[in-house]
Amino acid sequence: MDPTHARIATELFYTTAVPALIREVAEILRPQGIAIMPLKGALLQRWVYGTQAFRALSDVDLLVLPARFDDARAALRATGFSVEREEPGGWEIAMRRPGGLLEVDLHRRLSSTVRSRLQPDALFARGTRDTALFGGEVVLPDARDLYCHLLLHLTLSWLAAGRLHHPEDFEAVPAALSLTPESLSRHILDVGLGDHAAMVLSHVRAATRGEFTLRLQQALSAISPRPTLVGTAARLLCERVGPGTLGRRAAGFLLAPSWFEAGREALAKRLRP
Repeated sequence: MDPTHARIATELFYTTAVPALIREVAEILRPQGIAIMPLKGALLQRWVYGTQAFRALSDVDLLVLPARFDDARAALRATGFSVEREEPGGWEIAMRRPGGLLEVDLHRRLSSTVRSRLQPDALFARGTRDTALFGGEVVLPDARDLYCHLLLHLTLSWLAAGRLHHPEDFEAVPAALSLTPESLSRHILDVGLGDHAAMVLSHVRAATRGEFTLRLQQALSAISPRPTLVGTAARLLCERVGPGTLGRRAAGFLLAPSWFEAGREALAKRLRP
């Protein structure tokens, strides 16, 4: 097949299959009273980029309230999503139908460890119910929460693999969703991501040369004139050691909003069979 035709066919598949899968999951879970919130790539493609850019997806990330996670899993199992792959700790499970090309990544929280105060209940409380974007009822996150989730995800990717995960998102999201540096900077601090921002935004700005990222750094500095000590220490540590090292893991530990919770999680991982 001609490469151009192959690209068009791939884009057509994903731009139709992803919304259809989200709509199907929403229809399966709605009778159970379970709301879903699309995350990351599927949400960005539909809400932010549209026809301006395209990213192939292998899965569809959906958040549900932790209290309804097991109910959602059971409902999807009952309708044929029988192939499962569970992440350690059970914070996320990938489900698909046998032979299906796309997985549903069902989340009970945003990351495997507590690294921010972006809690699912608060995300849903700030979100907005919508039926237009995917053709089924979903809860769209507050635009500030979308940015903050991307910031959290990029930070964890930087810690684990030493790479910036789609830095272009940090200019595209504010432009598409009319975010201001002033309101976003306050929210970043409120949800415990000030240290993350201090660690990675300079790298994002270097990668994108983005005007919004610069203005956001200035807005954060206006609230807290000096960079946060922890975020700066984590950034300097990561610049001196490679991915997968004890130093990177220590930097990730420092970013936790509660060092007590981070320590308890680390201990639980060691004790888990």
